Amino acid sequence: MQDKVISISDFPNREAFAVWLLENEIDISTWEQGAAKSVETLWQELQRGEITLTASPLQRHIHVVGLIIERNKNILMEVCQQFHDGRTRQRNLPPSEKLLVGESAESGAQRCLQEELGIMNHEIKIADLSQKTYLQESQSYPSVTTHYTMHYVTLTLPQLPNSDFTVPNLGKDDAVASHTWGWRPRPARYCF
Repeated sequence: MQDKVISISDFPNREAFAVWLLENEIDISTWEQGAAKSVETLWQELQRGEITLTASPLQRHIHVVGLIIERNKNILMEVCQQFHDGRTRQRNLPPSEKLLVGESAESGAQRCLQEELGIMNHEIKIADLSQKTYLQESQSYPSVTTHYTMHYVTLTLPQLPNSDFTVPNLGKDDAVASHTWGWRPRPARYCF
């Protein structure tokens, strides 16, 4: 039996969505603290079509494009994110963007370059495209298990600075105000 897909139309408003999360034994008391995002942000992800939710048990399903940008045996990693409310979240992840329903990895990669790195209209020349899936508790939404489908795109971007740099987030309706990037050795144990 397939899990029921939850739709934004199942809820009249964000408050009803929050009640539904509690009814499904999701502890939201730690959200908006530390690295966690808010119920409002999860609600917006569902509204924008960036995720799907299934019930019994509750799972968040997400497709993400990750950019593997290489330089001198290092890769570009998001060192940290700064939230609008002043909190900072350590990341140590390559640039990534949630794919919209039906969006290609190439289109999502282009949007990632724009929103997270401030690079407009860059022609994506993909050296490699791979895909992996995994299941884990979300750092953004504690107590929500997330099924990740990762689409990795390998490319080069010679115009990026050689030292750490910070870029304002150009994504709409996002809790993240800015991203700090740096060139780091590729982690030995990583999902890509």
